[in-house]
Parts: sequence; C-alpha cells; structure tokens
Amino acid sequence: MLADVQPSVDRAEELLVELQREFASASRSIAYSVEPRFDELKEKKLHVLRVDWDPPARWSVVIGEILHDLRSALDHAVTVLTVSESGRELRGTEFPIFVDQSLYSARTATGDEFSRRSGRYKIRGVHAHTKGLIRRVQPFGAKPGAGGEFGSLRVLHDLNVVDKHRKLHLVALGTAASELRWVRDVTFKSFPGMTLHLASAVADGTPLVEWIPSSGYEPISDIEIDFDFAIAFGVDTPWVATQPVERVIKDLINAVKRVLILLDGTVPP
Repeated sequence: MLADVQPSVDRAEELLVELQREFASASRSIAYSVEPRFDELKEKKLHVLRVDWDPPARWSVVIGEILHDLRSALDHAVTVLTVSESGRELRGTEFPIFVDQSLYSARTATGDEFSRRSGRYKIRGVHAHTKGLIRRVQPFGAKPGAGGEFGSLRVLHDLNVVDKHRKLHLVALGTAASELRWVRDVTFKSFPGMTLHLASAVADGTPLVEWIPSSGYEPISDIEIDFDFAIAFGVDTPWVATQPVERVIKDLINAVKRVLILLDGTVPP
C-alpha cells in the first residue's frame, strides 16, 4: 500500500526542500529596523521591531500543495484499505480527523447506523483492526504541536481547511537576536531600569525593550539589535501562530509517515 501513496509524500518533501532554499535566500535580504515609541500613560519609552517585507504569493500556493499532498496520502491509504477489505471503493471514504469524540462516532437519528458526517462512516469499509488504529491516532483533546501524530493531524486538518478558503498568512520572524548595542547614552528614571522583551521569536510590531527615561522622551533610537530571520505562519493561522514554516511542515510530514506505516501494517498478506 505504501507504494501507492508514497509519491504524494515524496512530492511534499520535494516542495519543502524547494521552499527551504527560497526561505534561506529571502531571509538574508529582509529589511528591518528598531523604531522608538512613547507610552504616555506609563511614561515609558519603547523600541519596537519593524519588518519591511512581503512574502512571495507563490509560497502560500506551494505550502497549500504540500498540505494537499499529505492529506490526500492519508485519504488514498484508507481507500486502498477499503478496496482490500470490502472489494470495492465506497462513497464518502477518507481518513477522518476529529477533535470531538462524540462527532467521530455520531449515529443517525434512528441510531441504526453511523452518520455520514462521522469518522466511523468514512472508514466503514476497512478491517476492524484498522478502525481501531485510526481511532487511536485521532486528536481527541490533543494539544496541537504537542508531538506525535495526534496533535500534528489536527494541525494538518486545520491548515488544509484554511488553505481552501484563503491565502495562508506568512510573516518574517526574528530569531536568535545575536547582539544589542547602545548607540547613545541613556539614563533611567527608576530601578530596575530597562526591561527586555526579547523572546525566542519576534515579528513585526513586537516591543523589544522599554524604560522610563530620566530626561523625558526623545523620538530617536537608542539601540540597535541584530536578528536572523525565519519564515513563519502569521498570527491568524490556527495552532501554529508564529511557528517557523519549515519546522511545522517537517512535523506534518513525519506524522503522516508514521500513520502510513501503521496503516501499512494492517494490510492483509
């Protein structure tokens, strides 16, 4: 069975390599600056990261193709198993991904059979052992990104749904700030002085540092910060907000591979 669906996974991996090359090239040319601001209510001076960058539109298209390839590999695998067990394809067959256990096993009003929108209906043609395996990898209550196929399958499903309706939002994410330099003398009005907000990753508009200046606000920058950049999903993308695209896709590919290996073990000799 793996031989039938492997080309979809291979294609997803090829596209990821292509994106990695383009990301590496683009990240070296991303323009950014540190912009001073003043919080009048708190009398604090802030320095905010500004990133002047727009991702190529084709990147969202390529990511969408990767998501489609991975999702279709799972669906194709269930179809192959259905034909192997039932002797023919059955309408509505696909690999179910459910976060609600009650919906996964939902029945019709009469209770005589599973609802056509349920997960159990989608896999009605596979072997009982396969049904049990597919249920075990469902993300019922799993936290996306927590590792394993459970959370990753939920991420795959959600991103695939987003991609069907709109362009995936990408951002330039500053990582591994290597050095902070003062470009002028600064004095603080109160202890402990400057507060750093340098997290492991920052995007456009993120406050970096703040303090209460002793001599009032001056609209000039006091610091410079060096950043490396990664390409990440935007803040409006479910479950993977500000997560690097490369890492997310690698996790999805690995999760799909694990599930396919498990499903392959259910194919009768």
